[in-house]
Amino acid sequence: MTPNGRIDNIYDFLFYEASVSDLWQVEQGWGVSREDLSGFFLENLSAYGFNNREIDDFLEYWIPLLNGSPYYAIYPQYTSHIADVITLTISKTPDSVLRLFYVIKEVSEVKTLSEPVIPEFDRIGFAVTEWGVIYQ
Repeated sequence: MTPNGRIDNIYDFLFYEASVSDLWQVEQGWGVSREDLSGFFLENLSAYGFNNREIDDFLEYWIPLLNGSPYYAIYPQYTSHIADVITLTISKTPDSVLRLFYVIKEVSEVKTLSEPVIPEFDRIGFAVTEWGVIYQ
């Protein structure tokens, strides 16, 4: 990786798929209609600390795939909880780590959920960011 964040001076992002244990929280989250997904994720990812390039990459990949239901229940999984489920090993220790996964479930109507508090993130020095979706 180069200081500008590029991998092998070619790639901006690393993509992977994995099978993971179902140990995610599904008590706090948001009910979102399909037509509001782009605006929701734009605002939510920004509030958490992702930059425009990272947000655009998320939207470009996920919005076209989220078309099977009129409504979705979206449960955020933050850095501390993800670390308990999926270990992240990086050869150079980062100064800051931002991880956010969403468990997304199709629902037949908008669900009213207990809204989570988004933890603060300070992007300092060598920052590693990771976003993902567990689509159920």
